[in-house]
Amino acid sequence: MFCLSKKKFWIEAVAFFVLAEGCVLSARSLVQIRSIEERQETIADKVFLQRRKNLEGVVSRFWFVDGQPVDQAAFEEQLSLAAAQDAVNDLRQEEARFIERHEFARVSRKALYKKLAATIQEEILAYLTRVTIIDLSSFFEFSSCTFDSQMEFEAAYRWVRQDVNVELDASENDEALYDVMLRYEQLQKKIELFYQAAIKRAIDECSDTRVLKELLTLVS
Repeated sequence: MFCLSKKKFWIEAVAFFVLAEGCVLSARSLVQIRSIEERQETIADKVFLQRRKNLEGVVSRFWFVDGQPVDQAAFEEQLSLAAAQDAVNDLRQEEARFIERHEFARVSRKALYKKLAATIQEEILAYLTRVTIIDLSSFFEFSSCTFDSQMEFEAAYRWVRQDVNVELDASENDEALYDVMLRYEQLQKKIELFYQAAIKRAIDECSDTRVLKELLTLVS
């Protein structure tokens, strides 16, 4: 036997509470079994909460959207709409990521084409600086493998000396950018073949010792 003043004792788990009237716990004491289950999820920035309450075997269900109580039909309707909106949001985000990746790739390709073209241009100009120390114009040979004429050679010479970004900035798509870079590559090969042919012809035909010594320095 023990005394209790008027108090309510709650034990929450599956939850018990014992209510005792007076100082003596008697057979009239009331014991209730209570349980609460909740499921909460956030969809499309809306918070959906379902609550199931079991009190002495009597089950009650409640539905809330963003903290506001609603009936089951309204809950399910808003849940369905939110799920559809969430799917749309996912598609939009995926599309935005695709566009972002595509733009990054496009900008990167343009930067690489520019870098490649500028590097090839520097190599061509360095080569021209070296081979034009000697006047080889009298030994030039024009052909379909290099340049068809003096005019074509001079046009290519002027083009390769211009700012590489002029052509690249005017290009509107990857194919055009690639074509510019490829033109530099092809021109590099043609200029080297052209001057190699001129040097070979000079070696075969020249009898000037000064020029021959300069050629020796050039090919060393």
